[in-house]
Amino acid sequence: MFESDDFDQVLSQFEFPEDPLLEKKRTDDKNELNKPNLVENITSEIISTNAAQNTKLDENVPTKIHNSKRNNENINIDVDFTQNSLRGDLFESPLWARLLDDLKIWNLNDIDSIKTVKQQAISGNLKRRKAHTITAFVETVDRSAADPLIVMRDRTGNIKGTLHRDAWSTFSKYIASEYCAFILWKPTILTTGSAFKKHYLNITLSNILAIYSSTVLTDDADAKPLPDGYAIVYEEDYTVIKTQKNLNTIGTNETLCNGVDSNPGDFLDELDTIFSEDIF
Repeated sequence: MFESDDFDQVLSQFEFPEDPLLEKKRTDDKNELNKPNLVENITSEIISTNAAQNTKLDENVPTKIHNSKRNNENINIDVDFTQNSLRGDLFESPLWARLLDDLKIWNLNDIDSIKTVKQQAISGNLKRRKAHTITAFVETVDRSAADPLIVMRDRTGNIKGTLHRDAWSTFSKYIASEYCAFILWKPTILTTGSAFKKHYLNITLSNILAIYSSTVLTDDADAKPLPDGYAIVYEEDYTVIKTQKNLNTIGTNETLCNGVDSNPGDFLDELDTIFSEDIF
């Protein structure tokens, strides 16, 4: 008889073919054992991918916020520019400096700012509804009316007004937005409304003490003859037109020159319609 050890020794000398079914089962078992690792790997990859995406999103968020903020800043700048279309450096220009020099030469020290004029008009402190002296740039001009509608601006604010047709026909070539400044002598301030008062300038030829314009007409044929009592000076970069009258007599006969009756009730009633917001 064989001992068990002898039997095992004999069997070991033979090669038996592998059973396909058994091998498949072993492979499936091995795959089944490896599944958790695979899931862990997939989960890890998903987490890593999400983390990377979140990181990219987090990095982009400040950029988007910054871009949004920058766009808002641009909008604000545009709004500010619309509210005040005149560039601040115009009041530092050679043209404005010449205007200030002439004020000193004429010894005109009592200059009314537009803000002050409006405050005086509200409180009723304007003598005969007239300002003393106003210096301002032309901000806008509407040439469609016979008496052009004009907006004047200084450092304190702006005011709407009418420019009498005689003054416009005489000086129109020199009057342009942002390129022209006036010294106005005793212009009339018209006030309309009761609860909400509005104030307007009535500018006539007799109110214009001087005009400072960036327009320089090199051809004399282009220049319209000036009214009596005005002289013109061509500087290199601008033109000065100013009165040669005695300042003590200027503005004493506005009633005859203004084209406005001394009792301008109808004119005042129509001002609010004339100055509609669609025009400016």
